[in-house]
Amino acid sequence: MYAVRPTKPSTDAPHRPRQRRPRPVSLPDRQLQAVTLAASPLPLQKRGEFLARVIAQLKLAGRFNDGDVDQAVQLALRGLLHAPC
Repeated sequence: MYAVRPTKPSTDAPHRPRQRRPRPVSLPDRQLQAVTLAASPLPLQKRGEFLARVIAQLKLAGRFNDGDVDQAVQLALRGLLHAPC
């Protein structure tokens, strides 16, 4: 029977940097409620993009408060909500 041994990586192979897992964003209940309420008028297919935009804004801020969350929500909504005709 043959044993399979792991091969050593070649020295001429390009090094791949390790991908980091995305850091989750944690929101207190009142901030989560504000984000959820802001997403409610959006069509279901646009809510994922909205949430991704909010998260991106909050990650840029690092530490954030209620005002930062409100600002992130307003920026995320731009172009996703259409004014009623």
